[in-house]
Amino acid sequence: MNPFDALSAAAAIAQLLDYGITLTSRAVQIYRSPNGTSKELLEVERMASSFRDRAEETLMKAQRPETTGQPLDQGQIGLLSVAVACKDNVAGLLQLLQQLKPAGQKTFAKSWYMAYKIDRRHRQIEWFQRGIEELRKQLNEHILTLISDRQCILATALRQMDRKNREFETQLLAKVDNCRSELLDAIQGPTQHQKSCTELGIILRDLERESRLAAARQTVLASLRFDTMEARSENIKSAYTSTYEWIFEEQSSDTSPPIRFRNWLEGGEDIYWITGKAGSGKSTLMKHIANHPQTRTALRTWAGDMKLFIATHYFWSPGTMMQKSQRGLLQSMLYEILRQCPELIHSVCSSRWDLLATENDSGCLPWRISELSECIDVLSKQQLSYGVGQACFCLFIDGLDEYEGDREDIVSLLKRLVGSSVKICASSRPWEVFEGAFKASTELHYRLDLHEHTAGDIVNVAHQELDSYLLERSKDGEELAKFIDEITTKAQGVFLWVSLVLKELIKSFRHADGIAILRRRLEEIPPGLTEYFNHIFRNIDPFYEQETARIFLVCLRAYEPLSVNAFGMLAMDKPELFATSEPIASKYIWFDDTNLEHVRKQVNGRCQDLLEVDLRRHSGRMYWDTQLLSRSRSLHRVQFLHRTVRDFLANEDMHDMLKKRAGPTFNPSITLTAVYISLIKKTLSLFRGHRITLLQNWSNLALVHARDVERELGRTMLKTIAELDDSMCCVFPESEYHWTNWTAGLRLSDMNDPQTILSDLVGSDVASSDRKIP
Repeated sequence: MNPFDALSAAAAIAQLLDYGITLTSRAVQIYRSPNGTSKELLEVERMASSFRDRAEETLMKAQRPETTGQPLDQGQIGLLSVAVACKDNVAGLLQLLQQLKPAGQKTFAKSWYMAYKIDRRHRQIEWFQRGIEELRKQLNEHILTLISDRQCILATALRQMDRKNREFETQLLAKVDNCRSELLDAIQGPTQHQKSCTELGIILRDLERESRLAAARQTVLASLRFDTMEARSENIKSAYTSTYEWIFEEQSSDTSPPIRFRNWLEGGEDIYWITGKAGSGKSTLMKHIANHPQTRTALRTWAGDMKLFIATHYFWSPGTMMQKSQRGLLQSMLYEILRQCPELIHSVCSSRWDLLATENDSGCLPWRISELSECIDVLSKQQLSYGVGQACFCLFIDGLDEYEGDREDIVSLLKRLVGSSVKICASSRPWEVFEGAFKASTELHYRLDLHEHTAGDIVNVAHQELDSYLLERSKDGEELAKFIDEITTKAQGVFLWVSLVLKELIKSFRHADGIAILRRRLEEIPPGLTEYFNHIFRNIDPFYEQETARIFLVCLRAYEPLSVNAFGMLAMDKPELFATSEPIASKYIWFDDTNLEHVRKQVNGRCQDLLEVDLRRHSGRMYWDTQLLSRSRSLHRVQFLHRTVRDFLANEDMHDMLKKRAGPTFNPSITLTAVYISLIKKTLSLFRGHRITLLQNWSNLALVHARDVERELGRTMLKTIAELDDSMCCVFPESEYHWTNWTAGLRLSDMNDPQTILSDLVGSDVASSDRKIP
């Protein structure tokens, strides 16, 4: 039963009670009057017949949950009791009216006699009227139970909607809250101020309509959302104080090339392109300007009377598929925009909205690229009304070079989106594909080569990091100022290089090294990122040589950053044996601060600054309602310091050296298959909602890496896959269907043709159909 059906039933009961009061009053008035016509008598009969039919319909509505085999909650039981009492009251009232009905042609004498009979039955009529009023009071009590009692499905649904509203950070429930407040006033206010049954029914129907509408909108938003949507943005470090402010300043005409960012915000067309060297801080700048108050202020000049909406997306090549794909971009953009203006959902996502009206679970289906593209086209090409005006959008899209796919496709998409109501600021490395695509932006000076403008910011950052040490050496002030200038010159606009160098130099300051030693340290540090990464790599403790190589190879092969809970397996000799022999843990502790610190120290010792543990507590919104995720948006991850580190390690010569150091029997795909099976075995300690999304992801990744093993070694990991199957069946036994039939949200992909583990393996290219699982 839809939880909002209870509101429909309550509204029907309120309407029935109102009809009963009207019928009783009208019948008494006509029967008592000597001037009542046969037409009026027929009107009473029709009203009585309608009353009987409505009572039957209302009772059926109240009984609907019982017909589906679902147990009734207290609120529904209360509604049913009122509906039954209504029907009994109707039967008694109709019987009384039948007795009072004049026989044959109405005359003055018969009217007088009817008036006499009505006077004699006055108490009975009043009893029925009082009964209806009493049912109204009972209805009020049961409505209050429905919307307030934590055990009632309607109250639970309203609470869940409120929670999702906070998670989505949207004002989607404003009308629902207004209706709910109005309803509480109607049923809890002083008797003299209480609404009539008619007014109560209208309020209930308004609440039902707005609740269904809000729930449908939330379903669409939840289907667009994905687990790692905010992860990249949260991992990007915020800009240092007082950095990047120059981008909003009016540039003099002799600036070469001029920075016309504010000009573009206030009215410029085409795409504004931010480019620069690897590690120059493009993502940090994009995050800074997307959230800066001056950006919104300037954009309002462009928007004029239109309602302005801002959305962001950060591509991330080391991340999950959704973080580096076109699907991820489109879903992220739609989610960010529609979260801010949910009233547009039905017009932007019209096909999904129409399906949702006929199929309750259609909103949970995975989105197709074609469907997402249609929605984006509606946003960009149509003049969408929002309130009394129209809507316009500014999109900030970071890291086009981190998109996994044909870059021409993503460029074409952006150009298709740009229009009179959509403007885009994009960032990427200065690759040829983007140089050609954004030639018009370059000619209009809607281009920023970031590394050419950050010298002042680098000096600022160096002072913020080193000033506490410089104050202790005031006598060396002039030399130290020159030293900071030397750092800035050597950085060549690359912020990442600066942050790594400052970390190393701070150690020297702590050791009270003199200016000569500081300079020598700086001279030993290579100027470019690649050279510096080589410098770091050479300084890793030789004792950890094999372990470090294996860790790097596994992280390179992984399709997404790995949980810290898997770190201990990355360098194992026989990870398969460990995963298959490990028992299923029902009380595994996922968030152990002691273990987290232990892993952080191991990562630092074996991988220096090339890998890091994400220690931040994320504040991102999450669809799944779990206490686990109130502590952290997702599990802590081991990840590359920067995309440039991955590029450095993936270089052919470096990769060959890592494989040699790791040993001839080591295969990262085998390790990753075992890692995900091991993680799956620990999920029983998670709440069901979060367990579902992790199981789906990890089981898919285990199968993908098992496929990689077969392609690389010609070997099918049958015993390991059988262990995966057993583990999945154990940690989620509730489903009637095999776990390989799951799609997003645990909806079965094909109810008429359920899969098995073997059919899933064949479909995934992991095993041929003539092989059998032992």
